[in-house]
Amino acid sequence: DLALLDSPTEAVPAVVAASAAASVGADVDFDLPSLSLDEPSAAPSVDLPVSEVPVKPASIPLPNLDLSGLSLDLDTPAGVAEPASDLDTEAVTTKLELAKAYVEIGDSDGAKEILLEVLQEGSLLQQDEAKKILSGL
Repeated sequence: DLALLDSPTEAVPAVVAASAAASVGADVDFDLPSLSLDEPSAAPSVDLPVSEVPVKPASIPLPNLDLSGLSLDLDTPAGVAEPASDLDTEAVTTKLELAKAYVEIGDSDGAKEILLEVLQEGSLLQQDEAKKILSGL
């Protein structure tokens, strides 16, 4: 594949190359009389005396916030636990269905193990159903 690098390239005719170069630069003017290459002039000063700087008061009214109900005591436990998410509920429901299937095939030990998990992870309704199944084993 490296043999391609050794092959001679076709030469571009000089007339075509010269006409292409002439057509590219036809509209470009390189005469820049306003351009000065001397030392740059000093930047204009923008320093203003403090007395001339206009000061505007805040125009946006601040809302009245009542922060009296907030407690920054982080050592006290929360009063209400977060409700179980839908994914957790679905997972426990699946465990209940699996436990019922284990009961149907006669695997009481497998059903009991899964039902104990439901008692720990499930909602009150799911726990009640797990207790009913456990009492029937």
